[in-house]
Amino acid sequence: MMKLKGFLKEYRYVGLSFLLSLAIFIGLLARIGIFPFGPRTLFMSDMNSIYADFLAEYQRALQGNGSFLYSFHAGLGLNFLAIIAFYLPSPFNWLLAAIPEKNLADGITLITTLKISLSALTFSFFLKKHLPKEDESPLSVAFAVLYSLMGYSVTYLFNMIWLDGVILLPLIFYAIDLIVRDNRWIPAVLLYALLFLSNFYIGYMVGIFSALYFLANLFSLQQSDRKVIEKKFLIFTGSVLLAAGLNAVLLIPTGFVLKENMGLFGQAAPGFESKFPLFDLFLKSFPGIFDGYKDSLPQIYCGILTILCLPYYFFNRSVQKREKLCSFLIIILMIFSFNLSPLDFFWHAFDHPSWFPYRYAFLFSFYLLFLGYQGIVRSENIEKKIIFLSAFGMIFYLILVQKMSPTILDDQTFYIGLMFILIDSFILFSGNVKKPFVAWLLVGLCLVETAWNADSSLQQYVPQYALRTELVDFRERNLSKIRSVLPSEGEFYRVEKADIRTYNDAMLLGYPGIGNFSSVANISQSTFLKKIGFDCYATWCTYQGRTIFSDSLLGIRFIVSDDPLNFYSNSSEGIYENPYAFPPAFYSQSDFSAFPTLEPDDPIWLQNEILNALMGSDKTWFEEVDLRPASLENLRALTTDENRSVFERINLSQPATIRYLFTIPDEQPYTLFIPNVSLNYDIWLNGEQIFDNNKNYTPFLIDLDKYQAGDKIEILIDLAKSTDYSDEVRLFSLDLAEFANAAKIIQTNAPQYVFDGKTVFRFAINPSEQDRYLLTSVSYDPGWQATIDGKKVPTVPVMGSLIGIKIPAGSKELILSFRPKGLKVGAGISLVSLILFLMEVFLYGKKKQEPVSD
Repeated sequence: MMKLKGFLKEYRYVGLSFLLSLAIFIGLLARIGIFPFGPRTLFMSDMNSIYADFLAEYQRALQGNGSFLYSFHAGLGLNFLAIIAFYLPSPFNWLLAAIPEKNLADGITLITTLKISLSALTFSFFLKKHLPKEDESPLSVAFAVLYSLMGYSVTYLFNMIWLDGVILLPLIFYAIDLIVRDNRWIPAVLLYALLFLSNFYIGYMVGIFSALYFLANLFSLQQSDRKVIEKKFLIFTGSVLLAAGLNAVLLIPTGFVLKENMGLFGQAAPGFESKFPLFDLFLKSFPGIFDGYKDSLPQIYCGILTILCLPYYFFNRSVQKREKLCSFLIIILMIFSFNLSPLDFFWHAFDHPSWFPYRYAFLFSFYLLFLGYQGIVRSENIEKKIIFLSAFGMIFYLILVQKMSPTILDDQTFYIGLMFILIDSFILFSGNVKKPFVAWLLVGLCLVETAWNADSSLQQYVPQYALRTELVDFRERNLSKIRSVLPSEGEFYRVEKADIRTYNDAMLLGYPGIGNFSSVANISQSTFLKKIGFDCYATWCTYQGRTIFSDSLLGIRFIVSDDPLNFYSNSSEGIYENPYAFPPAFYSQSDFSAFPTLEPDDPIWLQNEILNALMGSDKTWFEEVDLRPASLENLRALTTDENRSVFERINLSQPATIRYLFTIPDEQPYTLFIPNVSLNYDIWLNGEQIFDNNKNYTPFLIDLDKYQAGDKIEILIDLAKSTDYSDEVRLFSLDLAEFANAAKIIQTNAPQYVFDGKTVFRFAINPSEQDRYLLTSVSYDPGWQATIDGKKVPTVPVMGSLIGIKIPAGSKELILSFRPKGLKVGAGISLVSLILFLMEVFLYGKKKQEPVSD
């Protein structure tokens, strides 16, 4: 009991930092109405469209209902290990194993709350360990809470995958201190390993920054013996490399995915240019300055007190000149990194970030807080005029900005910022921060300030936070229907739905669909789906643009839809079965060279040619129907030929539209294609908008399956901001009887199979006297391995996307299994690294126990 009391007393400020940060954050959640304090969730932006859905899939895997290696719930199938490594590796996510699926949103709120609070704990712990006992102060609580609720963490709250780096950064610095002071390397290995595990992207940024800190510490050493410095440098380098080796089992397979799928390596460096006026950067250090999270200035707010106290550090005689020089250079480097494109490109791991800029800004805030705290706790010998000059500079800057840009700095924000500067500087000027009353008074002011800043930012997000009832309703509306048609044990087919919440609905609800959106998306898969008519673009794809043939080719057997699908059988209310769906593998009458390329950009032509290749025929399966404009408004014809007409807007200030009318003549399925709509036009189909010039990035097919013979179709195209229009609207009908016969042949001749539900297909091959060509609806990935009768055979990316396998004559069994490329090598490196680490720990411990000889 005495030991516990002593521990609690020793770490009272560390524990209090955690509790106060926790209390403030819970208060913020209550104020903005996050469940259980209100109707909202933390789901917005990427949290709503990516992380929550991926976490749902990960949660199922943690609970034993999925694979950690591959998922058919992402597009046509994706390397799920890469998704885990890129988005989900945080150990905090393991908590979801104990949380019911229906409470996923609440689990995410819990994890986010823990991350925010623990960042205060780790920062306070670092301050305690870094500075001498006599410098310990209640002010560490203020600086720790400022760190946990700094502008970066609050603004990017929905990007909770980045917050692990915020938590671990202070501990990494502590580990570096141990190397420099005592040559202790074990904490560095463990903490860097945890950092690279939690998020290798943010881990890269923390790794670079911590290396700068380590070099600064070496430069600042009083003892400059070369051998001592070389030894510490080797310890640090070896610790980082060993930590990376421990994570090779994740890093190497993910590296292959990033290189081969999205081409994230080798991007062109930007030109040498300034990204914004440097004068504007300082404004972001004041509370209440919110300029959004997309294309904003760096999120560097970390408290008025921090900025006021920075001069204390640099004018303090007790701090070595070398140390101050290094600290100053690091600050200057970070400022210019924000401002200069090549440096910013470097910090983002040689990538051009989309939407969220300056993702490394938390490093700068951390460093300012670190230096500011050292300045204030060592401020007893600082001249009072330093406080006056610091406060005067901040006030002058605020007044200047308020006069120059009153829309950026409104009156309320101006006066609140001015108030905190005046009160903080007055206390610093008139009081002694070594006295508990003065220190706690500053702590209270900092807590109020950071809570106000966080609240003012989060209030901007309130309209974007998804309501919990909306998520629950969406889940209940779709889940029971989807689960009723999921494949049975040993089966594989796909399921889709017309009601779309996000691109990743299949992951959220756990069904094998085709929708997907991620930075590790298979770009060849997205290209293929786009080319055959789906609404896709590079990193995302959604189930819009279907035809009966594309559904069948991809093995989409059931569709959940409120609208009728007249050419599918209605198996139950709102559920339609596709009787033409192909099995996961089927024979082609042609070899793979007969399949078309993905050019030109004509999805109906492409589908026609794919079907001809499969059947070894030369038919017109899709018949084009004559469709001409019925009326024009504010348009005149420029040129006309037998292929197309080009129209020009007459009056640029007035709306311009073109209208088509068509009556469905028979009981065949019809499909509409408008090739040139990408970000150009607004288009309505029978009064329902189907294209928006602000939202739709690519043309896709529009199926007319809900319409019957005799129904009238009206297509209205508004040129929006465009000045001209090319008449390329095309309408096609599919010969359903002919296609039904073809589908029957494909289904009947296909090999029997068993699917293990995760990563292995077993196909029973009827022996043949001739070689045959087996096409699958599984997306090509180098991780898929094929063996025929125990011998490995190559897989071929047919049309750049679908796996094709040549079946030699006489073959009896095909096994198609998945293991991420690089997994075996990565696992080997991780195992060797672990053995080396354990050996070093053993030898290190043994060496410490050896008696010192006289």
